[in-house]
Amino acid sequence: MKNILPLDDTISSCPVCGCENLHYVYKPDVCQCEKCGIHFRNPRPSKREILKCYEQGETFKQWQKQTGIREVLWKKRIDLIKRYKSEGALLDVGTGDGFFIQFAEESYNVDATEISSKGVAYAKSRGHALHYGTVLEKNFDNSSYDIITMWHVLEHLSEPGKTLKRVRSLLKDDGLLFIAVPNEFLRLISPLAVSGILPAFHKHKFDKEVHLTHYTPATLSRALETIFGFKVVSLLADDVHVYHRLCWLPFFYVNSVMAKLFRFHLDKAMVLVCKKYMESD
Repeated sequence: MKNILPLDDTISSCPVCGCENLHYVYKPDVCQCEKCGIHFRNPRPSKREILKCYEQGETFKQWQKQTGIREVLWKKRIDLIKRYKSEGALLDVGTGDGFFIQFAEESYNVDATEISSKGVAYAKSRGHALHYGTVLEKNFDNSSYDIITMWHVLEHLSEPGKTLKRVRSLLKDDGLLFIAVPNEFLRLISPLAVSGILPAFHKHKFDKEVHLTHYTPATLSRALETIFGFKVVSLLADDVHVYHRLCWLPFFYVNSVMAKLFRFHLDKAMVLVCKKYMESD
């Protein structure tokens, strides 16, 4: 098919923890790391092809038609941050079109990064200055941020492990990291996927977002705590259902209770609130 991204990049180690003991869970391209348990695509599109995909700007165009409902979502996330820190320096990694920082700047001193020139252009049209490139490429000072946010970014990254290490170094000793990612638990145990009738994940397309790593509440929490030096303070259901509010509301509340009681839920997306772990904690 014409709009399918080529799978040019085959990796020999886990992009999260670096372990080389890998096995295919769902052929032809879904691997699992035997050390951290995280699933990822292998082979996968190259960084160059992924950037070409985002430079088309299809996702950003769609977002501009959804500013009303996205405002509700961003304000809910600002309210979440304020439960933990009401002021300070905030870095938004992978800010997209910059709509989130429009609300974050009302309470925080904000920096942001974005790899897509289309996203940067949208953000600048809203009057925001931001850093074009990845957080790995930019020369930020260590221990300079009270808060770092990664709203549905980690699943897109070619090097999530390196990025999480860098993010930790940028946080102050009492700093907080907010991560939102899809919750792939139900997809990974789907009988259709397990039986091979249907693939667990869709093919990568130029006009869609590209997800390279696939997390569950257990695998991401464990990696953050045992590999990257964070303490997971809270795991929540991410209220992406604001797009279809009425029909999904009961499901969201049930999963919110599950998350509070068990640090686990079945909703389609999750938020992890993480504290930078120090030896004195």
